[in-house]
Amino acid sequence: MIDLPGRPDFWNIGYPLFGALVYLAIPISLGVISYGIIRRVKLWKIGLGKSERLHLDKRIYRFVRELMFGVVTHKNFIRKKHVYPGIMHFLIFWGFSILFVATVVAALEFNFYRYFGAMFPTAYIRVEMGFIWDIFGGVLASIGVGMAAWRRYVIRPPRLNTMLDDNFILATLITLLASGFVLEGLRIASTELNPSSHLYSPSSALWSPVGWVIAKFLIFSGIPNTLLELSHKFFWWSHAGIFTIAIVYAAVKFSQIFHMIISPLNIFFRSFRNSGELKNMESFESLESFGARSLKDFSWRELMAFDACTNCGRCQEVCPAWQTKKPLSPRKVIQDMRKHMENQPLEKTFKSPIAKTVISEEVVWSCLTCGACIDICPVKINQVDTIIDIRRFLTLEEASLPKPAQSALNNIEQRGHPWVGTEHDRLSWMDGLDVKIFADYPETEILFWVGCTGSMTDRGIETTKSMVSVLNKAGIDFAVLGGEESCTGDPARRMGNEYLFQVQAKKNIVTLDKFNIKKIITTCPHCFNTIKNEYPQLGGSYQIEHYTSFVNKLVQTGKLNPHALLEQKKITYHDSCYLGRHNGLISEPRKIISSIPNLNFVEIRNNKDQGFCCGAGGGRMWMEESGQKVNHKRVDDFLKTDADTMVVSCGFCIQMMEEGISAAGQSDKKNAIDLLTLIDKST
Repeated sequence: MIDLPGRPDFWNIGYPLFGALVYLAIPISLGVISYGIIRRVKLWKIGLGKSERLHLDKRIYRFVRELMFGVVTHKNFIRKKHVYPGIMHFLIFWGFSILFVATVVAALEFNFYRYFGAMFPTAYIRVEMGFIWDIFGGVLASIGVGMAAWRRYVIRPPRLNTMLDDNFILATLITLLASGFVLEGLRIASTELNPSSHLYSPSSALWSPVGWVIAKFLIFSGIPNTLLELSHKFFWWSHAGIFTIAIVYAAVKFSQIFHMIISPLNIFFRSFRNSGELKNMESFESLESFGARSLKDFSWRELMAFDACTNCGRCQEVCPAWQTKKPLSPRKVIQDMRKHMENQPLEKTFKSPIAKTVISEEVVWSCLTCGACIDICPVKINQVDTIIDIRRFLTLEEASLPKPAQSALNNIEQRGHPWVGTEHDRLSWMDGLDVKIFADYPETEILFWVGCTGSMTDRGIETTKSMVSVLNKAGIDFAVLGGEESCTGDPARRMGNEYLFQVQAKKNIVTLDKFNIKKIITTCPHCFNTIKNEYPQLGGSYQIEHYTSFVNKLVQTGKLNPHALLEQKKITYHDSCYLGRHNGLISEPRKIISSIPNLNFVEIRNNKDQGFCCGAGGGRMWMEESGQKVNHKRVDDFLKTDADTMVVSCGFCIQMMEEGISAAGQSDKKNAIDLLTLIDKST
């Protein structure tokens, strides 16, 4: 039987008398990891067992795809503003992954040879493989850990909360890497670079370059070989002990290091819902409480998501509420829910309230449902779901919501729209226009869904008239519902009144089905999102397009031919959250803009799928705002572009931007305009 190439395993340690003891780390690690997970599963089981269908085949396909393109390339980590931490995490992840593979391969090589008399395939190049383990494992991991330490203790970005657990994890990783390299250097100095050793092989030592450098330094220092071997034993056992202690600590404390297990589970089990689609409540007659009173009112998947949070703070950093000094931090909401789950005895979690105690009302009502937190989260946590569940409890159980919001809800219930005090009705915008009503022309191909804002507000009516003009110019046969149209229920659902949402939605579904509507177009991103993504929950599935998509097709097919405007101004475009981030309509409005000759277009910061909310989403259009206003911060971004005009594609956004421009004292120099009005003027 030939010997294994390279150094003997368990050199200077002995096997099996002492060396085999290291294998005890395997059952110990597996045992404590299992203990930690089982303990958490008991907490997750507090939640509702019923959730959306498993669709195992789809989940496996999605998970494998994200594993290949997300984890392998780290594309979810390396994004705008997050290049440094993304590269840092990439190096740590792959560095330690390669070191783990190295450990497993070494164990397989040794045990295959010792107990089966066979050579594991990599055994023939195990010396040369040392270069991969050294450089692509240890060195990459060391650079990543060094970047992490520099970022946490020197750069110290505001979103990082450094706690004892963070210090322990970082210290453990540094110690493991340092002891591993020193251990390697001690071995090489005592054997491969020691002429008196029977393992003397300078050429083999070069395949472990970091260890070779350390060994050269030790030899240069004149340390006796006896001391080198003694130090090797000390570092060998210390290295194994540090690893085992770290695993035990992580399991007992359920440290953040467990995100390596829980985060993939959360990614696998997360909902298939679109980010702009809120989850549906079950039958009201069967529910014990409406919304989330306590932990038992969340699904087990949501409770698991609390544990998946790595406390990285990316969600907080992009949250428009947090950026304008509101008390809402999506990260803190999830972390507070996790602490609440940990600190409550199992027998009491069923009664322990969340609203007003764990999460304050001011925090709950600050959310804009813009989805920036969901989009940026590398482990796919849906923070909005948690907040909306608590809103539902406050609205439906406690009747505790801001007064202006309650007025808007009352108006929806009584008049079918949220605009209190408007002098308009569903038909008044049509005065002087030749617009067909579906009841009179039931064979019409396309329904133009006007929406509450498009028919009840002066600014919205201007956009609606532009839509009619553009459709007529393109020769599109369309009609409106007129008085039979009612609020989609979007504001009600996002303000927590799920009951009113379902009443409105079912009413509209009956109307749409009555006319056998084939295709819908709308100017409102919120109506578009609700009908497209949320009406199917209640049995209403329709082909619907936002005008940015529909008009872009008209331009591309030559049915609309934009020409240069008389005023050649510099413009920028603001992405509506419910178009760009939630529904992926990013290129369409830009294609429309590019079709208009001689426009000087510049991008605003925080654009496309990373756009910044106007401040009106989540029902906030009908609530008072304290401190810096979100729309004012967005207008600041606009002013920095030096553009003359901000183009928008949302009835909420244009009102918020115009108010912000006025508040900044720039109304005489700057303006906001809907893209529809722009294309109408150019055709």
